[in-house]
Amino acid sequence: MKKYLPWILSSLLLISSGFGAERSPIVTIYNSDLGLIQEQRTLSVQAGRQTISITDVAAKIQPATVHLDAGEPRAFHLQEQNFQYDLVSTGKVFDKYIGNPISLVTENDESRSGQLLARDGSSLMLRKEDGSLLIINAEKVKEYNFPSLPQGLILRPTLQWIIDAEQAGEYPVRLSYLTEGLTWNAEYILKLRQGDESGTLSSWVTLENSSGAAYSDATVKLVAGDIHRAQEEARARVAREMALARAEAEPAVREREIFEYHLYEIGFPTTLEQNSMKQVTFRNPTEIDYQRVYTFEHRERQTTEQENVNVEITFQNSTQNNLGVPLPTGVVRLMQEDADGSEVLVGEDRIRHTPRDEEVRLTAGKSFDVVGDREISEYERRGNDFERWTVRITLRNHKDSAVTVAVIDHYYGDWEVLRESLQSVREDAGTLRYEVEIPGQGESEVQYTVERHL
Repeated sequence: MKKYLPWILSSLLLISSGFGAERSPIVTIYNSDLGLIQEQRTLSVQAGRQTISITDVAAKIQPATVHLDAGEPRAFHLQEQNFQYDLVSTGKVFDKYIGNPISLVTENDESRSGQLLARDGSSLMLRKEDGSLLIINAEKVKEYNFPSLPQGLILRPTLQWIIDAEQAGEYPVRLSYLTEGLTWNAEYILKLRQGDESGTLSSWVTLENSSGAAYSDATVKLVAGDIHRAQEEARARVAREMALARAEAEPAVREREIFEYHLYEIGFPTTLEQNSMKQVTFRNPTEIDYQRVYTFEHRERQTTEQENVNVEITFQNSTQNNLGVPLPTGVVRLMQEDADGSEVLVGEDRIRHTPRDEEVRLTAGKSFDVVGDREISEYERRGNDFERWTVRITLRNHKDSAVTVAVIDHYYGDWEVLRESLQSVREDAGTLRYEVEIPGQGESEVQYTVERHL
């Protein structure tokens, strides 16, 4: 049976759950259209070799990941496992009945019967008892009659086991499997206050279920992190993680680390209906401080005649800023309160998985009143190993108050700044930054010359 990295998490969770009476399912949902289902069931088993079937499983189940655990000592021996998913549909019934007799009633209440030879979207062909052929317009048919459900078609996806039991009884088992069709996303709203750089950050999670099954009163766990589902990696680590799980009891907290990821457990049972979307409060509103940053960013000899500068909102994910918690990836919507008390959307961006004590940087949009020009002049090139050029950036501020714009340029290769009108900061091997102050209703300029050896 194939191994997947989520089985590391499966092992951790199953070890702590134990056997016993049937309980609500545990549904662990990942960011990548994947869910781990864990259920405790009771099987009615007869003595001897027999077939046991379970029908209420996800339609998008990954059959190779199904695991049925009867505990120790084993109540029975598992000999074979099958997943049947050839679900009944109109098209499949017709396909199965090719070459077999059917009957039908036309819109004029005329009965027809014969051996079904062919069918497409608009007509079907029957061979009558005398051997003649009858082609019927499908739109003229009111009713089709088939003797029985064709063999091999089932009403619902079915897990089937062949087992051998020494004695009859009611046996508790633990069933787990992976399924597609389950996903979750974090959603955030940052409400920016007028007049200062503070706001309220609130969040919730959106759960979506299109797996083909419903999960009633489930314990829902959400894994934040990018799991690598490589087969070899899972096999190499599962034994070590299971040993760790036996040594340390899982703390009863809402958020906790598991392996190299973060796991969030919803603090109450919830039902995930099939083909549904549910939103659950993730974190209560929190007062935070933020900074509004203006940036004018380009690469190499890229030029622009006129361009509005970018506006970013940044804040620290720290305890000093009333946060200091792992923030899972998701969309952040920036809202600002208007004079009449209503709220206006002023920007939207997506954050990555952000650990505590890291900076969150959001692009809100472009400033209406702050614009910039970037001009390249005095370009010189010597052969294939030397070039030099001068950059002049002019920034205009049409606001009444002063602003500071971060001018950021990106370069590659072996380069240096020969002359500059302002003191620069070289952030890394390929990034040059200037902080340019612009007075209200004013203009500022920065100019510098770059030389590069190729």
